[in-house]
Amino acid sequence: MELLYLYLKKYGKIKEKEFCFNPRYKFSRVNQEEQTVIHLHEDKGFFNVFNDYNENIKNATVIVGENGTGKTTLMQFLMEFIRYQGIFPNENQYIIIFLLNDCDLQSKFVVYTNVCDAIDIDTSIKTQCKICFISNDVGYNDYHEKKSIDSQNTIYFTEAFNALAYTKYLRGIPSDIPEDLSLAGRIVTANRKAKENGSEQNTDPIQTYLHWETEQQVRAYEAACLPFSPQYISIKPIVPDSIEYLFSMHTNNAVVQSFQPDMLDFYKQYIVDHRQPVEKGCLLLRAVIASLLQCIMFRFNVRNPKREEMQLCAQAVKQILDAWRNLWRPDKRSIQLAHIMKFIRCVYENPHIWSWEQIDIISHYEKALKFFFERQVKYSEYTLTFHMGLTKNSGRLMQWFLDYDASAYHGAWSYLSFEWGMSTGERAYFNLYANLYYAYQKMQNMPYEKDIILMIDEADLYLHPRWQQDGIKRILDIAVRCFPDRSVQIILATHSPLFLSDVPLQHVIFLSGNETASTRVEHKECFAANIYNLYKDTFFLDKSEIWVYGTFAQDFVHKIQDDLSIFEQDSSNITKDDLQFIKKRIFLIGEELLQAFLMERWKRVYEKFLKNERNGVSSKGNMILNEIKKLSKEERELIKKKIDIME
Repeated sequence: MELLYLYLKKYGKIKEKEFCFNPRYKFSRVNQEEQTVIHLHEDKGFFNVFNDYNENIKNATVIVGENGTGKTTLMQFLMEFIRYQGIFPNENQYIIIFLLNDCDLQSKFVVYTNVCDAIDIDTSIKTQCKICFISNDVGYNDYHEKKSIDSQNTIYFTEAFNALAYTKYLRGIPSDIPEDLSLAGRIVTANRKAKENGSEQNTDPIQTYLHWETEQQVRAYEAACLPFSPQYISIKPIVPDSIEYLFSMHTNNAVVQSFQPDMLDFYKQYIVDHRQPVEKGCLLLRAVIASLLQCIMFRFNVRNPKREEMQLCAQAVKQILDAWRNLWRPDKRSIQLAHIMKFIRCVYENPHIWSWEQIDIISHYEKALKFFFERQVKYSEYTLTFHMGLTKNSGRLMQWFLDYDASAYHGAWSYLSFEWGMSTGERAYFNLYANLYYAYQKMQNMPYEKDIILMIDEADLYLHPRWQQDGIKRILDIAVRCFPDRSVQIILATHSPLFLSDVPLQHVIFLSGNETASTRVEHKECFAANIYNLYKDTFFLDKSEIWVYGTFAQDFVHKIQDDLSIFEQDSSNITKDDLQFIKKRIFLIGEELLQAFLMERWKRVYEKFLKNERNGVSSKGNMILNEIKKLSKEERELIKKKIDIME
């Protein structure tokens, strides 16, 4: 289905607003005799520039508006409409219309609504429309339409974090429809996936998310269809400065208290002692043992454990610490893979900590760590980081990451962190591509519709203005690459007018918080328009001034103008230092025309100042004369007598 029209009576910040998402079908809502009637004007000569660019791009809409006008709220409604199958509280009334692309169906449009008043369709299109009333009591009146909402493939992506949404997701029932690729949604998804893989012991949701995100990025990279190529990947072992937090949940456990001082002393002496060498083998071993200590401590977080088991586990911990002390000696200059594996086997072969077979996980450790002892992986002793140049060797990087993933319990006990060799803006596009590629791979085995509604919020986030200028084309290309056999409808939300130069005006929704029918502004065509002129559109910047600049600079210029106005009215109070100070401020202004205008005013004031100087009267003298003029005749005579006496 393709989204065509939405009316919201009240939802969040949005009140009594209509949105058209396809310029070919322009629906409108009219109240007639206590009845809501939907009209349609179809532009049969409409030319879709996005579908012409690529047939997989069904349509594209850009939503622009100031902060707080409801761009994110609008997308949130569309997400919740799919997730909750159209059921909203009675005060959140809506009308939403989709275009059905199934030629076997008699209806061309399907209208979902929960409005309390009667609703009707214009007679000219009534036979093409099917109305589905949705409420908490009635539900759907047609099973097929219920199914069509369930299978509607909607994807939402944003890099902005919403704390309220994150809390809401934690309390809600996990759902893969729609695909929530917001930052908050991805954190929840990552931790849910980790639990499904048996990693309930994880206590750090951010660490799990970063691990999951890296996995999606590696998969996208290995797919060999990235629109750009990262130069390298940086891998840094995780060595926490302290492990006190591991004991915070066991303060009343007598068994833990028995070996806690020994473990803390051990950690400080052997793990975070910066006097020890920091060659790559030693650093890797430190990261591995820090991870394993977290894993071991999880054994003490079991509810109602038997004391005998805890004592055996405590003995095992002491044996492991002794094994480390025997392995590490101050005179040992280099740690090799064999040394690390010896310690790992000592830990995993201890039956008091793990009761199941650990041959596989030991093998994964060996494969993952072997990677760092190969010559092509460079190690920096200054940053304690490994750097690996990336070349197209399909499967190699992904296979290595899968081995690491198994050894780190799907990120639950990560001992490595990852960073791609790219800028923040490049990473923003990389994350978008990686997450959309992940969504597509997931769709292959699920009963989704062929059509996709792709919503991207804050599309300009992290992007330089030059990259914003390329934003539409990059997003179109990514959508085509990630969904090669799907039809995609794109809805973008942005603050930047730079996106609009690639978007025809009829594909743009302007959101304004205080807009009414009487204050509505007609906008000029923005497609292929001069970007500088787009900034001057009243919607983005206030045109009350001839020149457009920042508000701080605006106050600065106004202060210069006010000072010049005062001196123009009365030049007797001005000094040469005042004039030079104003001149310095004028020369700071970058707009040449504005600077020239202010300098002309300054020159007129300066000429008056020079004229007074030529008359032999200083500025201070002029000030005194002006004050004397204000005195009465008697006061002037009295002052004259006093001056004569002083002489």
